[in-house]
Amino acid sequence: VVMVNADGRDVMVVLPSNRLLDLLKLRTALGTEEVRVEDEREFVQLFPDCEAGAMPPLGSLYQVASYVDQSLLEAPEIIFNAGTHRESLRISTDAFKRISDAEVGDYAAPAGVRLEEAS
Repeated sequence: VVMVNADGRDVMVVLPSNRLLDLLKLRTALGTEEVRVEDEREFVQLFPDCEAGAMPPLGSLYQVASYVDQSLLEAPEIIFNAGTHRESLRISTDAFKRISDAEVGDYAAPAGVRLEEAS
């Protein structure tokens, strides 16, 4: 999970740990003027039952718009933080698709690719 500020609103972006968020792709997909990665202090209050930075990739549980990179859905299962840095949840990708109301798109780039700032 990467939390982003998109024209002043909090947005959750979910991508595999071996990929990088491409802010230009995200800005284009959202149709926003500015996007930037948020600091934990900016979003921690949105997830009161979670340790800072350990929120699950289910923005709808917290009334946060969420976007999932299509590459995440290529794996047979997904493992993610379950609200703490010590506990994880493993579910099938099909189950994740059923419970997530995130918009799926191309928001990431392979690790090692040089990305330009989008804002």
